[in-house]
Amino acid sequence: MQIPDPTQFEVIIKLPIFGFQLAPLAPELVQARQALQELRITHPEPLQSNVKGEYTSPWKSHLLNAKLQPLCQLVINLTEHAAKHHWNTDIRKLNFRLEVLDCWGSIYGNKGHTTPHTHFPADFSCVVYLDTEEGCAPLIFENQIKLNPMAGMIVIFPGVLLHQVPENQGQRTVVALNMFKVADFS
Repeated sequence: MQIPDPTQFEVIIKLPIFGFQLAPLAPELVQARQALQELRITHPEPLQSNVKGEYTSPWKSHLLNAKLQPLCQLVINLTEHAAKHHWNTDIRKLNFRLEVLDCWGSIYGNKGHTTPHTHFPADFSCVVYLDTEEGCAPLIFENQIKLNPMAGMIVIFPGVLLHQVPENQGQRTVVALNMFKVADFS
């Protein structure tokens, strides 16, 4: 049997975007900056993707440099905290845990940008702003919500949300992560 093309229906729904602000010199951010510098040396060829910037590290950078692990764990903890606060849901009590399956760093210079995209099939995605210069481009969700980044800012959102970054002015360094729910019966 040949599989037919699907019919697409759209539902307008409010999806949360969670924001947290850390001190720019928080230990997890310092280690992530070091990891990205090291990845530029060990993996100098930038990843080709929807990110049009100076450098993007490999998708599984958290498995290539252990200095990204504290940031991954922090983001998992923040996401679980946000789920408890916003949805009154403790995913661990539902026999799930979050796991970071993708983690990469991107350095945007002048004119760096991303094309509109989602992170589907990720359950949650996250952007961690390691360094920003004044006037750097916002993160835009669904062509409606603009978030102006600051160093230390962490933005967590459902992976299905369409987002983009217009042409950037100045420098901006981020780490992005994709998290998935994984069954956990331990």
